[in-house]
Amino acid sequence: MAAARAAQIVHDYFSDHPTSAFADDATFEFIPLGRTVTGVEQIQEMLAGFYRDAFPGATVEDVRFVDGENSVVVEWTFRGTNTGTLSGTPPTGRSVAVRMIGVYEVEDGKIQRARVYWDAADFTRQLGSD
Repeated sequence: MAAARAAQIVHDYFSDHPTSAFADDATFEFIPLGRTVTGVEQIQEMLAGFYRDAFPGATVEDVRFVDGENSVVVEWTFRGTNTGTLSGTPPTGRSVAVRMIGVYEVEDGKIQRARVYWDAADFTRQLGSD
């Protein structure tokens, strides 16, 4: 039962990235960048900066889920065009298609910890800013 509930929470999160899926003190780690944000407000700010500002209209495609007891592993392809500032860097106007993997740990009905992995060199190369 716990695995099914954890899977549903992460599946729902992937539908439109609501920050309500996260625990108030959740952590979200960007492994290739060595960056961690903590707390639902910082997570919301980070997601908005990425999806709304840097890559508006981006899509998450080819999503595959592997459900565990309290963890869910997700593989997807991120597609978007960089039309806004990304971490202080001006937009390149270039499109990217990058495969990513995330590990989401669920406790008490909320995502407590997220770790996302991708090939940062490939992402940078596609943006034309290498």
